[in-house]
Amino acid sequence: MKGKRFLGMALCVAFMAVVLLCNASVSVAADVLKLKIGHVVTETGGEHLGSLKFAELLDKKSGGKIKLQIFPNGQIGGNREMIESMQAGALDMALPALPALGGFTDKTKVFDLFYLFDDNKQAEKVLDGPVGQEVAKSVEAANIKIISWWSQGFRETTANREIRTPADLKGLKIRVMENPLHIEAWNTLGASAIPMAFSEVLTSLQQGVLDAQENPYQNIVN
Repeated sequence: MKGKRFLGMALCVAFMAVVLLCNASVSVAADVLKLKIGHVVTETGGEHLGSLKFAELLDKKSGGKIKLQIFPNGQIGGNREMIESMQAGALDMALPALPALGGFTDKTKVFDLFYLFDDNKQAEKVLDGPVGQEVAKSVEAANIKIISWWSQGFRETTANREIRTPADLKGLKIRVMENPLHIEAWNTLGASAIPMAFSEVLTSLQQGVLDAQENPYQNIVN
């Protein structure tokens, strides 16, 4: 496993995909393996709570020989920055959104399509099956290894005005992920898509830079 980064990924589509990555450049001192994991959401979000449980299980099952340090709120950087930090050996694990892997393999891009899955069960069946395995295999050339899929759920839109039909999107300044397909899709619907890191969204909404944003529900409320 030397030289590989392990990555745990989540469900995606208009679904949010999250991944867990880890590299072989870990800190070892006094027979204790120290790992670092990063994500972009707050301490009340599912990624953080899951990371805390992961840290607990690592510590318990290793008899205290594996410790996990968690960096929430984009402290290590945005989704792409975390992946690049892992490739550079500065970060062991991350929970980036799946579209962030589009720069490393074309096979993840199919999951960027809107309304690809009907529900969580269908998405999990696809990602846990041969299709998901093929996608996971495709990122190994970038020295990344996917070890699991983690779902945040489907993406939701919030705005400072009602949206009932596509016509209501005309001119709407909406934050989207830094993903070409997402940008093109929202612009095609009539909105004005603004790619932006998740850490900048709240301030931009408060300052009127944005009229709307789209994210999994847990990110919106947390």
